[in-house]
Amino acid sequence: MKRKCLVVSRLRCYEDYNMAVRLQEEEYNRHYESNRGQRRQVRNDGQHSRSEQQIEDQLAAQLRMQLNTQLTENDEAIARRLQDEFEREDELRKEFQARQDEELARRLQLEHDAAEQQNQTVQATESDEQLARRLQMIENRRPHRTVVFADEIAAAQVIFSPH
Repeated sequence: MKRKCLVVSRLRCYEDYNMAVRLQEEEYNRHYESNRGQRRQVRNDGQHSRSEQQIEDQLAAQLRMQLNTQLTENDEAIARRLQDEFEREDELRKEFQARQDEELARRLQLEHDAAEQQNQTVQATESDEQLARRLQMIENRRPHRTVVFADEIAAAQVIFSPH
């Protein structure tokens, strides 16, 4: 019996040992599979995240392009509007300047005409005064004659005419 107990005891030890080895192998396999699963998951997650990042980058690039296009269109519209305003202002300024120039030219012409008229009046007055002095001189040289001949008047006019 002792032997039987010893055999049973050894069998139990072997069973315990085998069970411990089996449990350890199962734990090792579980841990190994868990590590492999985690690495597989990390690899898949990495691929998935790269794919998602590419999609996000593409969407961001498209959004930037749309914004740039929209900004460009807005800038062009503003530039056209400003150019139109500048052209209108320039046209109004030119029209205003033309009106001022016309008004100045009209005033200068009126002043010139008035000065010319006054000059002609002064010349005519001076001419008349000279003619009168000449005639007076002719008259003073003659003995008291009361009739003035038309030839003498005509001669005096020819001499003092402003040609």
